[in-house]
Amino acid sequence: MLPKSNDMKAIAIVFSVIILSNYSFAKTQRDTSLLNIDFQDFFTHDTMSLSINGTVILKNAVMTSDRITGFTDVYVTIVQKTRKIFSVQLPHESTDVNAEKLITLEVSLNGRTTHYSVDYKKGKYVGFSKVNNQISFIQQSKRFFYD
Repeated sequence: MLPKSNDMKAIAIVFSVIILSNYSFAKTQRDTSLLNIDFQDFFTHDTMSLSINGTVILKNAVMTSDRITGFTDVYVTIVQKTRKIFSVQLPHESTDVNAEKLITLEVSLNGRTTHYSVDYKKGKYVGFSKVNNQISFIQQSKRFFYD
C-alpha cells in the first residue's frame, strides 16, 4: 500500500526543513571564521608543525595529501572568541591564542621553519603545499577546491 499524497508532502517538507537547517548552520560557521588553513598538495609522510601568534597548534604531525582531493586530513579554522582571543579549531580539539591585528604563522616542514604574516585583506583562505621539498604559501578570498 502506498502512502497518501498528503503524507508524502509532509515527509518532503520535514526533510526540506532538516536539510535547509543543516545548510544554514554550516554556512554560518564558515562565514564567521577569520581564517581557514588547509594543508594541500604533495605531502607524503611529511612532518609538519604549526604555531599561530607564538602558540603551538600542531607539533610533528605526519601528513600525506590525498591524490584525488589534493588535501591532507588536517585543517585549521580560526574564529574570534573575544576581542583579545582567537579560538583555533582543529577537527578534534581547539586552542585559544592571543589576538593581534595580523596573524603570524610559523610552519615547519620536516624541521625547516618558515614564518608568514597573514593580511585579512587578502582573504581568509590559506593553503600550504609542498613544492620541491619546501613549503608553498597561498592566501586567497575564495575557498580552495580541486576538480
